[in-house]
Amino acid sequence: MERLKKGINPYHDISNILTLKQFKTEQGVLIFSEPRSGSTWLMEILGKMIGDAVVNWEPFHPGRGVVPKYLEWSFRPHFKDKNEFEQHYELINKILSLSVFTPWTTQKIDPLKAAKANLVITKFVRANLILPWITDRFNLKYKPIYLVRHPISTCLSQLKTFKNLKLAFNRPTLINHEIFNEHIEFLKKLETELEYRIALWCIIHNKVIEGKVNLKNISLVYYEDLLKNPRTEINKLIENSGLDKLITSNIDMVNFKLPSSTVYMNDLEANVSKQINKHLEFIDKETKERIQGVLDYFSINIYNAYSPNPIKHGS
Repeated sequence: MERLKKGINPYHDISNILTLKQFKTEQGVLIFSEPRSGSTWLMEILGKMIGDAVVNWEPFHPGRGVVPKYLEWSFRPHFKDKNEFEQHYELINKILSLSVFTPWTTQKIDPLKAAKANLVITKFVRANLILPWITDRFNLKYKPIYLVRHPISTCLSQLKTFKNLKLAFNRPTLINHEIFNEHIEFLKKLETELEYRIALWCIIHNKVIEGKVNLKNISLVYYEDLLKNPRTEINKLIENSGLDKLITSNIDMVNFKLPSSTVYMNDLEANVSKQINKHLEFIDKETKERIQGVLDYFSINIYNAYSPNPIKHGS
C-alpha cells in the first residue's frame, strides 16, 4: 500500500523480474476447472504449500489475458486436431512458462517471491477443451489437476456471480464451433439459462473426460470431496500428481476454512454439508427433472440432479 501511495506500480517490478526468468513449461503445475468450481481455493492452498512458486492467473481471459484478440479464442479455445494445435503450440508454451504476461495474469504474484521462484502454478477456467492436447504434447513432470464440481452448483454460482454476462441461446463464440453444432437443436429447446449453461458444462466435460484424456495422465479432483475431507484429498492429490517433492509447508498449517479470494459475501456456508447441498435445495423438483434430462442427453453419469455428491463408478 505504501508503494502505491508513492506512485510506484508493483507490476513494473514483477515485469522486470519475470523478463529475466526462464521458467520451464514441463515443470509447471497446471489447474484446470470451470468458473466457480473452487479452482482459486485449490490454487491458493497449493500456493501456500509449494515453495518458490508464482501464480499465472487466468492467462486465457479474453480481455485481460495474453491471447491476441485476432485469434478469436474468446469463450475458450478448442482445436480440431494435432495439426491445428501445433499452430498455437508456441503461444501456449510461452503462456505456460510465463514468458508472456499482463498485469491481470500477474496480479497474484508478490515481487519478493517472484525473485526466488523456480516454477509456475497456472490456473485456468477457460482451457478445459485443450487439456487433451496439452497432456499429449507436453512432457509434464506433474500431472495436470482437473477440478470438477456439480454442474448445478457450478452453473447457479456462475449465474449469481456473473450477472451481467448473459448467454444467448445459441452457440458460444469461439473457434471451431463444430463441437456444439451437433447439439444446436437440443440447445434451442432448453427453457432456462441454467439448463443452457449446464448443457455447455456437459459438452465441455465430455470432450475432456469421455475418451479424450487418458485419466492416468491427470489428477481428477471432485470439489465436494475436497470440501468434506480437505486434508485427505489434498494429500491424495499431491501424491497422485507427483507434487510431494515441491511441498515445503506442513499441511496441518493450512487453514482450509479460509475462503478463497474470489468467494463473495454470503456465498460460503460455515457448515460444509450446507455448502454442498445449498444449490440443489434452491431449485424445485420440476427444474431438477429438466436438468436430469440434460444430463441424460449428454450421458453424464458422474453427477445427477438429485444428489450433490459425485458418483464414482468402479471406484
